[in-house]
Amino acid sequence: MSSATDDIVSLFRGHVAALAKQDWATITARLHPELTRNHRPQTAEQYVNQAKEGFKALPDLHVTVDQVFADKSNSFVFGRLIVRGTLKQEFMGIKPSGRPFEFSELTFYEYKDGKVLRILTATDKESIKNQVESLTRTPFDTGYGYELPEQVTGLKEKFIKFIECVTKDNARESILEYSAPEVLFNGIQKVKAEEIIQQNLVLQDALTELKVEVDGLVVDEEHQRVGSAYFVTGRVAKPYKGFLPGQLFQQYNYVIHFINGDGKLGAIISVVESERAIE
Repeated sequence: MSSATDDIVSLFRGHVAALAKQDWATITARLHPELTRNHRPQTAEQYVNQAKEGFKALPDLHVTVDQVFADKSNSFVFGRLIVRGTLKQEFMGIKPSGRPFEFSELTFYEYKDGKVLRILTATDKESIKNQVESLTRTPFDTGYGYELPEQVTGLKEKFIKFIECVTKDNARESILEYSAPEVLFNGIQKVKAEEIIQQNLVLQDALTELKVEVDGLVVDEEHQRVGSAYFVTGRVAKPYKGFLPGQLFQQYNYVIHFINGDGKLGAIISVVESERAIE
């Protein structure tokens, strides 16, 4: 990595460390006056108060940085955090059970003048629900231990082409070109490329006027990782996930793609942050 990229990664790690220590003064000093969080303006005071509520719900909260990488522009960082703790109060609508649990967050930070200007963050709420309800735990620590592959040129372009395949007639060709025969999904199951193709075809069959809009993108060419947040929008043509024909459906996704040594997609970490009708 370049020293410039190391600098912005250090800023991100420092922010997480200050959060873990509840060093509110340091955090406040590192937030830009024009901060937005998930597309909404947020003051430093609001950010801190929100974080304090998390510590009230999880007094033993512990955060580990699992993945972090920056774009060459030295403005954008994408990270995956593992949060552990024991739920003592209601948290994100989930009742406390008294049992320790863990969950994953995917987060995108944009920096300006050394301060956090924009935050996009998604919590894997489904994993929390599963653990509290004593269902199978998601093994977050399975890891993605790929040896560093040879760099694949045009990684950004390959990724954009892949996510835009949901709007194209050549979804099958695009997915087969980009993906390994099996892709590790969220560290717990392998999904065949054919299953990914079928998911896209179902989406294309249910929605018209499909478009993909990238909201945040970080490409780590040295370690062959891509982190992104993006919208998928389309008009419902037939009943789909509880939405009715005629509604304009929007899905917001966070993903990290890990590329194998052969240049093919080998693993995905993915969280769907929201699915909603926007008209």
